[in-house]
Amino acid sequence: RALRALSLLRGVFDGTTDGVYVKDLEGRYVMINEAGARMIGKAVEDILGHDDRTLFAPESARRIVEQDREVLAGGRARTFENEAVASATGSVRTYLSTKAPYRDGHGTVAGIIGITRDITERKRGEQEREGLLARERAVRLDAEAARREAEQARAAAEAANRSKDQFLAVLSHELRTPLNAVLGWVGILRTAALDAATAARAMETIERNARTLTQLVADLLDVSRIVTGKLRLDVRPVDLPAVVEAAVDTLRPAAEAKEIRLQAVLDPRAGPVLGDPDRLQQVVWNLVANAIKFTARAGRVQVALRRANSHVELVIGDTGRGIPGELLPHIFEPFRQGDSSSTRAHGGLGLGLALVRHLVELHGGRVEAESPGEGQGARFTCPSPWRPPSCWRSSSASPAAPPLTPGGRRRPPDRATR
Repeated sequence: RALRALSLLRGVFDGTTDGVYVKDLEGRYVMINEAGARMIGKAVEDILGHDDRTLFAPESARRIVEQDREVLAGGRARTFENEAVASATGSVRTYLSTKAPYRDGHGTVAGIIGITRDITERKRGEQEREGLLARERAVRLDAEAARREAEQARAAAEAANRSKDQFLAVLSHELRTPLNAVLGWVGILRTAALDAATAARAMETIERNARTLTQLVADLLDVSRIVTGKLRLDVRPVDLPAVVEAAVDTLRPAAEAKEIRLQAVLDPRAGPVLGDPDRLQQVVWNLVANAIKFTARAGRVQVALRRANSHVELVIGDTGRGIPGELLPHIFEPFRQGDSSSTRAHGGLGLGLALVRHLVELHGGRVEAESPGEGQGARFTCPSPWRPPSCWRSSSASPAAPPLTPGGRRRPPDRATR
């Protein structure tokens, strides 16, 4: 019976495809089957009596020896997954090994018994599957990203089309209103004899609406020049505080009509600068008119011009209706208005702030808008580079532009649109 058991054990030992081995306490192989020998790449007789340091590459041998020590120290079975290089084969293989201490007839630990399976092909297959899955995920993510980008582009195009449609509707309304007033009074003047006061009122109304139409066309032409890159600046030395003061003085009647306190604090060191005086006044006018337009009766609008080191900064703040958070990132885009309906409370084409941004950028500066939210006012800041006159090229400087007076580039107060 013992011989049959031994024969059965030998059959299992030699017939399994897993490597089975026994090592002594010094790590020397005292038994190994044919499958284990094939993994090492040597004959059984060339392995017996040798340890892993002579059979495996140095790093692989070091790791195997450390794991054997852990098993012996812990006194229990452990499973390890290793990449090892057998000296005889030189190839990197992945092995799954279960090791346990074995004891002699007296119960004393006498060495290590282990079973090792070569899982290289399985690991390679898993890695390939992971690679395929990763590529599939990447393709899905790319497709999803492309879909989102397409949706965003479509939404942006639709929003742009809506803005243009709204702009055309607003333009139609803004043109029709003054034209109707002009045509109405012209018809009355032709068909009726009017007293002097009524005739004067008719002429004043016709002139005011004609100026409104002229300004509408001027804004549209400015936008067209900007889009086509044909807007040019007449650059020369400019007394910037005087330009700002002139624009503010022009708008004081509009502020007083709404009982708005219009304050201006101008640093005389902020000038002279190089720029186009008409365009700079247009910037200031648009921003201040915008603040007055959206500030309720008895509110406050503050204009500050100061020089800070190498920059000149124009700051215009108000206590008005503020800017909604969703509109703030788009406030300087053409045709964007908080209310684009034909029944909105404030007129304008929605071009004023877009013109401000482009004109400021043409002067080498930038314009920023901030607002805590609706009903909490707004603040516009225009920081621009400043250079002392000694840095100007003599060829580009003509005589300093005289201060602009309220009789200069006058603009109706309802043209700037937030």
